[in-house]
Amino acid sequence: MPIMATTATTGSMLLQPIGNAINLPIDQVNFVACQLFALLAAIWFRIYLHPSKTSTFIRHVVATFLGLYLALFCFGWYAIHFIIQSGISYYIMILAGPESMHRMAYVKILLQRIFAKKKCVK
Repeated sequence: MPIMATTATTGSMLLQPIGNAINLPIDQVNFVACQLFALLAAIWFRIYLHPSKTSTFIRHVVATFLGLYLALFCFGWYAIHFIIQSGISYYIMILAGPESMHRMAYVKILLQRIFAKKKCVK
């Protein structure tokens, strides 16, 4: 079986031998592996971090750090983009009241798309 050419990714290359064996790019192998790991982690999360055993704060911290790790494993430093974007959206939700939150989020998305289009055109 021919060795598959690697794709340009900033994610983990740990599973590259598996990608070569099943003839899939490493980014797809990483994504599927993270999905399967997340399913197993959900079982662990439900058993050991049950709401009756731990506080909401601990559950949120564990879920946040696990999600950040999986995002960095899959996408590498490209994950910073959607971490920043979700942080800006969360800040808008906190800053704006419920009556204007959707308008501010819409303006943010429009500005983001305008700047992204201008960057691609150059």
